[in-house]
Parts: sequence; structure tokens; C-alpha cells
Amino acid sequence: MVLWALIDFKIGSGKFARMKHVVIHVNGEHVKNIEKGRINAERKKVEKVLGSVNGSLQICHQKECHVDSVIEKCAKYFATDHGSGKEPMTLAQMKKQYQDQIKMDQAKEASQNTRRTARDFDRKFTNKEILGHIHNSTGPFNWALWTPNKKSMRTAEINDAPLSKVCKFKNAGSLSINEMMKDVKDDEVLGAILRMGFGSGSFRRAKHIAVWWSGEKVGAVARGALNAKKKRVMELLKPWAFTYTAQKKEDLTVKHLIDIVHQKLAVDGATDSAHDPFSEEAFYDSLGEEMKASAAFFGDSGVADKTYDLSPTAAVKRLRNGKYGVNWVLLGLKK
Repeated sequence: MVLWALIDFKIGSGKFARMKHVVIHVNGEHVKNIEKGRINAERKKVEKVLGSVNGSLQICHQKECHVDSVIEKCAKYFATDHGSGKEPMTLAQMKKQYQDQIKMDQAKEASQNTRRTARDFDRKFTNKEILGHIHNSTGPFNWALWTPNKKSMRTAEINDAPLSKVCKFKNAGSLSINEMMKDVKDDEVLGAILRMGFGSGSFRRAKHIAVWWSGEKVGAVARGALNAKKKRVMELLKPWAFTYTAQKKEDLTVKHLIDIVHQKLAVDGATDSAHDPFSEEAFYDSLGEEMKASAAFFGDSGVADKTYDLSPTAAVKRLRNGKYGVNWVLLGLKK
């Protein structure tokens, strides 16, 4: 076969991380010369869809297509300012980083799929159960939403009321912020508790964030009445590391929340430039571990895979986005 693959590599770490895109031209040695010439004569059409890249290489046999061989050939494109005073990355380091990237991309892709949430169970969870699962660093739920009651309440009533009187449980799930945002609307006010894990195994740490969502399309009068319950809801969702208020969905993304975690933790010196325990890589590493651990609770083997009917242009766009966990796209010409 004659094919073109666009491969996504992440080189470096922290603020020195760079995304590199490399094209692999699969020029199969067993393709007849006439057919090979006809297809390769049209390569400009494929290259136009693939867009700008950092480099390219050619392989002619299947045995050449493995991690060691490809990374060795791509190494010249991976020069990066990996960090002040650091030696250039070795091939072994590049391979390890690529394996870590694959692990993160698998968790990213899985978190875009679907899984049962609390409302899909044939039973109702109490507020105490939901909060217990979330505050447990290894509990099956890692986010939950509550809708403040519209009923007007005096300040004294609000201050003494339990969670069930101040707001109504909406939903909870296990695939973190991307899944939670499917239940967040622009015309709603919501209280949420989100557990963000970082790292895996004995190095894993979890941070709880209490989120107050006050959507852009909520009317001024309704917003004022519902926001009056904010302080009490936040208190009832404790313990948490800090609170965060948002009105736009772009303020509730994985990357943005990780930035907020950095801002909050930098004050007490919990992070440093040499080692970043609260990186995007560490987040997806933890999420992947959580999904495996909670599979039995949700009665599945993980998450339900989605299938996509994508055009070549849409597939390449998905890879370049970085959000979806896509790290390769394979294209060929129609016969």
C-alpha cells in the first residue's frame, strides 16, 4: 500500500513542552511500480490536507514501522529547549516520553466517550453517599452537581439548612470535567464539587474544587436570588482545597482548571519549576487509573467507545486539537 500517516509527538515537559507533527510516507515495497507512480504523483493533494509539519520520513516495509525505528528517524526533528542547562534528550528518553504521551492520550480519548452517570442507575443516591464517594480519593464519582432551590429563603434559614433544603441533586459522574460540562447549561446556576487527581499509584494526589457556575444567560433577578445560596452550598460541599466561580464554559476546561490549581498552590510552594506534580499529563495519568479502578462499580469494562465518520480534513483537525487524544491519522487516495 501507499499511504500517508500524520503522527503527533509531544517533546519536552512543562512550559518547555512542544508538539511535533511528522508525516510518515508508507511507500510499500510490494506495490507495483506503475501503481506506485500513479499514487505518488497525487501526493500534493494529501499533503495539502495534512498541512504544515515539522518533518517527514519514508518507510517501505512493515518491519520499519515500530517505535524505536520511527523515533530514531524522527530525532533530528525533535530538537527542543527542554530546559535550562539540560542535555539534549536521548532516544531512550524520547521513547519513554512517547509511551507516557500514549497513556495520556488514551485517557483523553476515553474521557470524551460515554459512561453511566448517577442518574442512569436504577437507584437514587443520597447527598451523603455522593459526597462520600467524591471526598474519598479513590471513590467512583469524581464530580457532582446541585441546582439551588428557586424558593426564596431568609438568610437565617439558608445558614441553618441542610444541603437537601438549599439545593437539589442533579447528577454525578466519573469522567471528570469534560463529562461534567455536558450537564452544565448557560441558563443555569449550579453548585459543584470536582475531584482532580494527579499522578498514579503511591505518587497520586487529589485536589477538591468547589465550583459555583452562574451561566451567562441567567437573568439578573434570578441570578441574585440563587447566588444568595452560594455561601451555604459551598460550606456544605466541604472539604475542598479552594472555590472557583465561572460564567463561561471556556473557564471550565481541564487546562484552565489546572492553571487555577497552579495559581492556588504556588502560594504555599507546592509546585516548583523542576518538577510539576500538577501537570496535564499527571491529571490524565490519574484519570486513566481511576477509570480502571471504578469499572466494576459502573458495571462495565471501562467506557463505551464511540465510532466516528470523519472526513480526512476533520480527522487531521481532531489530531491537531490535542483535546481528543488522537495521535495518528492514516490517509490514502481513493481508487
